[in-house]
Amino acid sequence: MRCTSATATENYVPPVLGNGGLSVMLDMEGCQRQRSYPGHLTPMIWWAGRRYDTRLGELIPFGYLCQSTASPTEWSQNLDVRQACIETESSSANGDSLRTEAFVHLNLPILALRKTCAGEFTLTYHLAQPGTGGEPPRR
Repeated sequence: MRCTSATATENYVPPVLGNGGLSVMLDMEGCQRQRSYPGHLTPMIWWAGRRYDTRLGELIPFGYLCQSTASPTEWSQNLDVRQACIETESSSANGDSLRTEAFVHLNLPILALRKTCAGEFTLTYHLAQPGTGGEPPRR
């Protein structure tokens, strides 16, 4: 399943990688920018069965990945169901480009990323609740 900057609509939602335990959404740049997509979905790392001890039993968020790159002018994203991976490629007006390959291990709670970049790039993991506030998961 392939989506590009030319074919995406306002209904674009990042695909999900998972193994029944770990669940991860990666956007068109191969990260988890904190914005709400249709259906009130915000890219995060979730681990099944890890819930708060509250009346509602909400899932505990395990954070998200952000990167510092220029805004892409073109991008493509491919969900390869045979290889169980997501591949993204993006390029910006200043000539920077970034390629991401990601998969979740079948039996273990492991997210593997391979990033290849031309230009400035920083990847940051935030152990935080969904959104841009940066609050840590509550206890």
